[in-house]
Amino acid sequence: MIKKILITLISCLLGLILFEFLYKNLKLDNVSEQYNELSKIYSLWTDKNKTGGRINIENKIWTYDKNNEFNHRLFVKTDDDWYEEFNYKQNSNNFGLNQETNLIQNKKSILLLGASTPEGWGANPWFNELQREFATDYQLVNGSLHGTGVFSWRILHDHLIKQKIRIEKVLIFIHGDFWVNVPKTYPQNHIKCLKNFNDCTNASFLHYGMPNNADDDEIKKYLNKLDKIRNAPLDDKFSNVTNTKEFLFYLREFLPATYQIYRFIRIKLNKRLNEKELLKFINEYENNLIIHHLPQKKEYISSTFTNDSLSLIQFIKKNEGNLFNSLEKCEKLLNEDFFYYDGHPNLKGYKKIKNCAKKALSELLEN
Repeated sequence: MIKKILITLISCLLGLILFEFLYKNLKLDNVSEQYNELSKIYSLWTDKNKTGGRINIENKIWTYDKNNEFNHRLFVKTDDDWYEEFNYKQNSNNFGLNQETNLIQNKKSILLLGASTPEGWGANPWFNELQREFATDYQLVNGSLHGTGVFSWRILHDHLIKQKIRIEKVLIFIHGDFWVNVPKTYPQNHIKCLKNFNDCTNASFLHYGMPNNADDDEIKKYLNKLDKIRNAPLDDKFSNVTNTKEFLFYLREFLPATYQIYRFIRIKLNKRLNEKELLKFINEYENNLIIHHLPQKKEYISSTFTNDSLSLIQFIKKNEGNLFNSLEKCEKLLNEDFFYYDGHPNLKGYKKIKNCAKKALSELLEN
C-alpha cells in the first residue's frame, strides 16, 4: 500500500515538473506576461484621517472608512525612469462610499454598483458630476469599489439595507470579466501598509501607502525600494508569507503552470458564485434593475465583444434581465480615452461613461 502511494506521488511530481517545463518552453504563459506588465505599476495612497482608509464589512467586502479624503497617485516603472500616469483626490462619505454627498437614511434610493471603472479609478470620480447633473427625487448611492464583483456587491447591498438605506432601484455596471475574486477584503497588514508607508514590505500588495508631502526625489527613492521588494528572489518573498492568499499570489512566479490550473478552477467557481448573486438581483428587482454592460478597452477599440462578455450577455438575456448595451446606445470610447499603461479610462473617457450612465438611469426611471 505504501509503495503504491509513493509511486503515485512520484508520478504526480514528475508530471508536474514535465508540465511546468513544457508550459515555459512552449511559451504558453501569456497570463504571466500580463502580470509582469502589471507588476511595473505602483498604486500609492494616502488619506487625511491617517487610518489606512479601508475597513472590512463582515470580513467579506471592503469599503473606504467614513468621511475621509484620499490622494491616489499611480507610477509606472519604464526603461528610462518613473512615470506618473495620474494623480487625483477623492472623498468617502458617511457610509464609506466613494462620493461627496452623505447618505440620508430612509430616503428612496438608486444604488449604483460596479468595480474600478464605475468608481472612477484614475480620475476625480465621475459619479459626483453625474449626481450634480442628473435631477431626480431619488438619492443616488455610489456602491462601486475597485476589484470587487457581484458576490461582493450583494454583501454591500444587504449591509446598506440593514443601515436603513431604502434601495428601490439598482443600476449594475458589469464587465465581461465575470470571474472577479470573491470575496474581496483587505488584510490587516495591507491596511497597516496603507496607513504607514514604512510598513509596506510585502511584495504581494498592489496598493501601497505614500509618504506625506514628499518631493519627487523622495517619491522615487520610495518607489525604488518597493520595486526592489517586488522583484526580490522568491526565497525572500516566501519568507514573508503570512496567509494562503499571499502564497497563491507567489505561486504564479514559482509554478506558473500549476498556478494556471488553480486560476482556471477559481475562475469557474467565482463565475458560478457571481451568476448566482446576479440572478438574485434580477429576480428581486425585476424592472427596477438595469444591468449596464460596460465594455473594456479592447472591446471598445475592436467594436466586438470578448467571449466572456458574450457569455455574460447570454446569461442576462436567458434569465430575463434588463440589459443596457452601452456599445450600441452610447458614444464609443476611443484609444485616446484611456490611460496608456494602466488601461482605465481617463477624464475624456469617463465623461463619455458618465453621459452613458445618464441614459441608463433615464431608462431605469421610466420602468
